[in-house]
Amino acid sequence: MKSKAVFRTACGIAALCLIASVIFGLRGHASETKVVVDKPSPYTQEQIEAAARAVKWDVKRRFGWELLELTYEDCGVLEDGKSAVFFKAMIRTGFLTDGSAPPRSMLYWGFWVAQRPNGGWSVVRCGYG
Repeated sequence: MKSKAVFRTACGIAALCLIASVIFGLRGHASETKVVVDKPSPYTQEQIEAAARAVKWDVKRRFGWELLELTYEDCGVLEDGKSAVFFKAMIRTGFLTDGSAPPRSMLYWGFWVAQRPNGGWSVVRCGYG
């Protein structure tokens, strides 16, 4: 009887640890991200770095990925008239994915980042397109 209670307790603790590791372990990592700006741009270096920080924050908040490199590719105007910066990102997927890519694979993902009226930056679109 006592061994069943110990076993159930151990299984409960293991399940909680697994749930916690999924919830907290799937946060993205962007602290070591290399930002590459090797093309001319109408934006200043500081503006591009601020836009890159918005991408890093978005990856950390929404994805269980490791953001390895952000490369400034272009800038343009979105359909709604907002000016935006486009980054190509090199990403290593997390252990668990949505099925669109194998775990721990490399992806090349795009991020459009627009300047907000208050001067900050936010990701407005991301993906393969």
